[in-house]
Amino acid sequence: MRLIERCPPLVAALIWTLLLVAKMAGAGALLEKSRLVSLLAASALAVTALGLGSHVRYKVGLQIPSAPLRWAAAGGLGLGLMSILCFALAATGLFRPLPLGLVAIVAGLWSALGWPELVRDWRARWLSRSTWRFRGGLETAAFVIWSVSAFMALGLASVPPSDSDSLRYHLPLPDLYLRSASFLHLPGNQFGAFPQNLEVLYGLGLALAGPVFANLLQWGCAVLCGLAVLGLARLLVSPLAGWLALATFQATPLVGVLAGTATVDLSLALFETLALAVVVLWARQDDEGPRNGRLLALAGVFAGLACGTKYAGLFALPLLVAWVVARSWRRPAIAARNALLLAGVALLVFSPWLVKNWRLEGNPVFPFCYSTFGGRDWQAEDTARYVQEVRRYGFLGGNWKDYLLAGYYVSLYPKAYGGRVGIGLVYLLCLPLLLVAGRRIRPLAPLLLYALGSYLVWLFAAQVVRFLVPLLPVLAVAVGAALDWALQQVQARTVAAPLVAGLLALHALWLGAEQLTNFTHWGCLVSAETTDAYLERRVDYYAAAEWANANLSRDTKTLFFGETRPYYFKPPYRADPGFGQVLAVKLANESLSAAAMSAELRRRGFTHVLYDTRGWREQWATLLPYFRWRDDASRQRFADLLTKHSRLVHEAEPIKIYELGTARPPAGANSGFRTAVEAPSGAMAVGR
Repeated sequence: MRLIERCPPLVAALIWTLLLVAKMAGAGALLEKSRLVSLLAASALAVTALGLGSHVRYKVGLQIPSAPLRWAAAGGLGLGLMSILCFALAATGLFRPLPLGLVAIVAGLWSALGWPELVRDWRARWLSRSTWRFRGGLETAAFVIWSVSAFMALGLASVPPSDSDSLRYHLPLPDLYLRSASFLHLPGNQFGAFPQNLEVLYGLGLALAGPVFANLLQWGCAVLCGLAVLGLARLLVSPLAGWLALATFQATPLVGVLAGTATVDLSLALFETLALAVVVLWARQDDEGPRNGRLLALAGVFAGLACGTKYAGLFALPLLVAWVVARSWRRPAIAARNALLLAGVALLVFSPWLVKNWRLEGNPVFPFCYSTFGGRDWQAEDTARYVQEVRRYGFLGGNWKDYLLAGYYVSLYPKAYGGRVGIGLVYLLCLPLLLVAGRRIRPLAPLLLYALGSYLVWLFAAQVVRFLVPLLPVLAVAVGAALDWALQQVQARTVAAPLVAGLLALHALWLGAEQLTNFTHWGCLVSAETTDAYLERRVDYYAAAEWANANLSRDTKTLFFGETRPYYFKPPYRADPGFGQVLAVKLANESLSAAAMSAELRRRGFTHVLYDTRGWREQWATLLPYFRWRDDASRQRFADLLTKHSRLVHEAEPIKIYELGTARPPAGANSGFRTAVEAPSGAMAVGR
């Protein structure tokens, strides 16, 4: 029996070992294209994370009464611990396949200590009739809707990444760390200073499997977040509300799409939801016994992991602290102690990223707070421009009606908020029911206040549709409670239940239709379309990247201009993301001639220029001032650089690749510039 209980972690350790051996044996190029290998690696990570998190929770003695919440908390804790281990390797210059593989194997074996408890919990709770017995057709329908939605998202997650943000920084950053074996200072690239708990885990997958691993990891975070929603709604309302909330969350179009991309929004939602759920458990102990400081510490761990996943996680921490203080406001000393415990643990867990930024960028929260801390290769106006770019979506600055109707707009017109899909109409239709539910929603009052605070932060900070994802689990719990209350008020439940099931089914069909029309990935998934053909169709610069991978060596260095998604480009490169100074524009503005610009580029080691020829890139000059030429002469200098001082070596619309002139400039030649242009400090992006 013990062998059966320990089987999952042993299998995980075996998978990590096989992946490491194959990588060390030179099969990495083949493995990187194998979706099956990525699926095995993601499965091994899931087993490892669940075992590690369960062992930590069991040793600390934390009691979580809801079985779905226990599994979600175990998975979240395990992922957080794995990310800390990967961070340690990157911070010490050991971020390479061999050390990463060894750490993964040890973690897989270590997880064996936590799996006996998970198996016992599975037998006692998950397999019991009281847990899984559906009390009616509506619970069965909700379970089916959740399953179908999760399956559709898994299909999207099982093909190579092609979305813009994944290829711009979520995958290139860990890829660059693998090339140099450590964290880097990337001149002009503010994304390299963002918290990256998930990106270092992506690096583990890139080292041993391939980029599909990152997609599958986000899908797993969506499933864990769904379990947290199920457990929280069952705990606060009823089992039916739990299933309705789970179906609502998983079938949300925005959730289904992001569950198949190598982003971090669902990971942020997972950690924030777990922090919120643990605070709820802590608050409920008023009637069940003395409050447990260990629960507050656990909430702080999850809040710190949220901050270490994305800066936006810092907005949730004050809301959680305010909730804790409000519970003990009559006893100021106890309130202060609880607040310090929660905030202190969260900042302690988040602090490694602050130290890393302080050392590499000179600013712990780079690129923000520039006026206080400064920062390398950055200016105060760069931060202002970045904030301006993030805030240009939605109706910020509009009249009061735009603010009141923002929820309606973001549901029906998500493109105005920087996204293809929105959150769906089910939230708009069901949440107003809470206004007349009366005492039924009293247990949800703190959650609704938390949701309101999060929504106001979103409304007045950055109206980007995917920034709403951490709010959706709380809203899904509220929708489940609202539908549960409404069904209790209807006498003819045999008629009302199919209507509710139909509403959730339409919610899920929106997701399915969006995937089939805008994310046509099924041909690649069933191998009817090759991976290269799929990427050439989905990533417009992929053909040029493939040529460069086959013809450019590690001795070359390519400057990207106009194209900001460099992941599939293997030779050394610099790809400015476009929020700091763009090197090509900077040199064109400051040089006196195209020849001087060419000489400066070659002095910095560049041998090629990759140029995106699409005319719409010129529109960036009106949105992003750092893409703006100083005058027509600057624009002409860049054109002359390509036509008179370079040689076109490859063209695959819309991308052209030029080879710079071979004549070497004299050492230290800067006389062709209006101002002295020095080589950027810190590490440059290096090749694989």
